[in-house]
Amino acid sequence: MADANSGSRALAAASQLEKIGFVDFTVDLVKGVYEVIVNASMEQLEAYAELVTKVSKSLEEYQDEVLGPDETEKQEKAENYITEVLGFKKQDTYTLTDDQATALREHLAGISVQEDEQNKGIDDYITVSGTSKEITHENLVKIVLEKLKKSTEHSYDLLKTILKIGMQKVVVTNGEIRTKLTFHIDASDDYSKTSNQYSNNSSGWGVGGGLSGSGTGLVGKIFGASLGIGLSGGYSSRKLSVNVVNEKSTSATNVNVDILGEVRINFRTETFPAIEA
Repeated sequence: MADANSGSRALAAASQLEKIGFVDFTVDLVKGVYEVIVNASMEQLEAYAELVTKVSKSLEEYQDEVLGPDETEKQEKAENYITEVLGFKKQDTYTLTDDQATALREHLAGISVQEDEQNKGIDDYITVSGTSKEITHENLVKIVLEKLKKSTEHSYDLLKTILKIGMQKVVVTNGEIRTKLTFHIDASDDYSKTSNQYSNNSSGWGVGGGLSGSGTGLVGKIFGASLGIGLSGGYSSRKLSVNVVNEKSTSATNVNVDILGEVRINFRTETFPAIEA
């Protein structure tokens, strides 16, 4: 028999909100959005504070912070640059191919080292020995270190310019947080009935008879006896019928739950106040 309560079971399953976790989902969504906004604001403030702190120092202090306060650390920075950027494995003297010498001149163009009351560039440190070009590790470290100092000076000037113009920041103006709970319920009751009939028929014939008696005449003379004839016969029929009825009743309830969250944030950009560094 069909189950008439499938719809009721579906509604009962849909009413179990505490087991679905909709409230927890909504709370976590709201908390997560606020945490993102607050963290983003803090990151902007920290970056701005760090920028102001760096530019408030002198150029020499800024270079010492980036490259190291003593000459040993500065030299290590230069040697790392030679290995990682220029691609030279440390050795006392580097033998350069024509392509390497050209690339080195382009990379260190405009960099000079004041030595012996002279300004020496990369061409002054590359020597020609026969058909090959060479530069010592000591001289390469000198000119690379000057390049690093020039790079930090450029970085320092750029930071000061940014502060004068005003550093941009993102400000949230308004927003909207929405959550939605959607139920997909499929409830069905099915009833089916099938009937099968089986029949078996059987039939047969039967014949019986006999000869008896005395007779005269030609027939009696032939058989030497009298002739009696009796004959009987019959027909029989049997029929078997079986009627089979199959009944099937099924009930199904499927409940799918979708929890959706949507966040809309509107923002505008502003700038931190300009600072005369």
